[in-house]
Amino acid sequence: MNKSKFKSAKYLPFNLTLIPKSFFNNHFWESIGGINDASEFIRFQESTIEQHPELFEVEKAEREFEEGAYYKVRFQGRLNYEVALCRINETNGLFTFTIPDYKPQYKEAFQEIGDKIELKNEL
Repeated sequence: MNKSKFKSAKYLPFNLTLIPKSFFNNHFWESIGGINDASEFIRFQESTIEQHPELFEVEKAEREFEEGAYYKVRFQGRLNYEVALCRINETNGLFTFTIPDYKPQYKEAFQEIGDKIELKNEL
């Protein structure tokens, strides 16, 4: 996945809104303005934000799914996982998952969407 783990971030001690930056798949967050001077800025690695949640207010980024891949999914109230095929609507980007013998369901219909799985083609 070549994107940030966060949708937004704020550094709470100074109430600074942070903006995402990337450099060679290294994701970090920078302040828009400085503490004392507008030309100053503060930069945080994503690992620092994760290690010190008490200093940051973050909104986690939505998980990415791969078109045509299979995932473990679990319905609301069910204990067992099912195998579902992921489809992404080209016009609106909505994700649907299809379980054999069921109609396609939007990702919100599931209690949990687990790991991507590789199906073995054995003859």
